Amino acid sequence: MRALVGFGAPSGCRGASIMSFMTSGAPAAAAMNTSVLWSTHGWRRAARPQASPPAKPTSMWERFTATGKRSGSSAAAPTALIAAHPDDEILGLGGQLAGIPDLTLIHLTDGAPLDMSDARRAGFATRGAYARARALELDRALRAAQIIPARRRAVGMTDQEAVEHLPQLLALMEEELRGAAAVITHPYEGGHPDHDACAFIVQCACERLRAAGRAAPVRLEFASYHARDGAQATGIFWPAAGCAERTIPLDPAQLARKRAAVAEFATQKEVIMAFPLDPERVRRAPRYDFTRPPPPGDVLYDRFGWRMNGELWRERARAMLERVRR
Repeated sequence: MRALVGFGAPSGCRGASIMSFMTSGAPAAAAMNTSVLWSTHGWRRAARPQASPPAKPTSMWERFTATGKRSGSSAAAPTALIAAHPDDEILGLGGQLAGIPDLTLIHLTDGAPLDMSDARRAGFATRGAYARARALELDRALRAAQIIPARRRAVGMTDQEAVEHLPQLLALMEEELRGAAAVITHPYEGGHPDHDACAFIVQCACERLRAAGRAAPVRLEFASYHARDGAQATGIFWPAAGCAERTIPLDPAQLARKRAAVAEFATQKEVIMAFPLDPERVRRAPRYDFTRPPPPGDVLYDRFGWRMNGELWRERARAMLERVRR
């Protein structure tokens, strides 16, 4: 068994060479035969679009197609990306996602906190109006990046509150990850409570699938942000021993698409200025110990005066772990 990773704990990634599928220059996936991008809000499960004929696997997915897991929509294996907020997937992997033919894109929150300070700063009088604006920005950004998921799902939790809904989210994630060959999400680094919630539910869902005798997807991570040396580090990982990361330079066309996509997030322009567009980074996920502080030790969001802090987050995580182990 791999060691659990938390602050002060060693890491242990196996099979890190699986990351070799992430190569630059992967061609964009052909559009599914649906006329527009679409999204399902709330808990209702959406039907999949009608599948396109199988195509030749792209070079970045040949390693996964060798697992034998195929989907009806593509010759490549199905992949789920779990993002905390509308924009996280673009900032993390916006140059590469167009090259994933069978992608399910899931957002846990609507990007609008209960605290109205962000909404008011962006010119909105209500949280709902701010959330709707963020959803429309995401639609435009996905088009600009030429990312056409086979399926999208917006869970609609309130920003900063995902950890308060771990039972519902874990049940949803177990359902969503059945049949997936890979799942990509945030690392547990204490950058944002919703990022950490994504890491928690993905790890727990995969472990529960294996415990039930089912196949679990490979867990991968994209770089987000965390506290480092008294500041905020963006677009890089906190190192995890044994978990080799892949640094992916974007070609000019990928970089142009990502730049156009990022420009669509007008409500977030002050925040995303701190994020590099290139290169992108991905790695095999370590097995985290969510009862410990995140590996950097310092929890970035403890600096912001939010209701949800690192200590309270870990309290919710411990309670959920006790519940699932009964």
